[in-house]
Amino acid sequence: MAYAASFGTDKWEFTESQTNLFKLLLSKFDYVSVRESSGVKLCSEKFGLKAELVLDPTLLLTFEDYTHLLDNDYINLHKGKVFSYVLDENYDKKNFIDTVASTLRTTSFYTYPKKITKDEYVIRNYSEYEYPPIEYWISSFKAAEFIVTDSFHGTVFSIIFNKPFIAIANEERGKARFTSLLEMFGLERRLVSNLDDVDLKLVNEKINYGPINEKIAYFREECLKKLQLMLIK
Repeated sequence: MAYAASFGTDKWEFTESQTNLFKLLLSKFDYVSVRESSGVKLCSEKFGLKAELVLDPTLLLTFEDYTHLLDNDYINLHKGKVFSYVLDENYDKKNFIDTVASTLRTTSFYTYPKKITKDEYVIRNYSEYEYPPIEYWISSFKAAEFIVTDSFHGTVFSIIFNKPFIAIANEERGKARFTSLLEMFGLERRLVSNLDDVDLKLVNEKINYGPINEKIAYFREECLKKLQLMLIK
């Protein structure tokens, strides 16, 4: 069984021999599901396989399921700030995050560690390169007033915690996943590709999470039913 598999792209990038091998291996699965609508299309076109569209596994848990991981001291430290969860940093993204924070009259914070570059032969402060505990990462979504991320799961957890956000399209990490997720909940405007074209009115625009939460709850129940049925077989 494969649950919520992801191609990470909506374009086929494999040779004919690789495609035939994948098709053979997939025929051994009793059940295949994917997390983006483009994946359903690729499975049909390339493998003649009917794959189901399902929620990412992190959405099978509720907000309440994540609350036991929250660190209240960490939340109080960063409450009301802009959470920057950016995997591929550059000057434009940093400048944009500063602009968002300035627009909201607050500051930004991040949990992602520094990256070691080829020029850094001596590391004087190892703590700057250590990944934080998962409790800090989860708590960042609870604490934040606003979130800027180029991460798929950063986008997912922004939705789980009902936070306003802007997702920066990340072509190398699979834009199709972002698009499919946000289209499912009518949040396409929250995905941006060119930071120069972002209307900052979007920063102050509220998200009506009522209907979105209802939709997630419905899909969650359906996905869990499918999982249970497949596990029984």
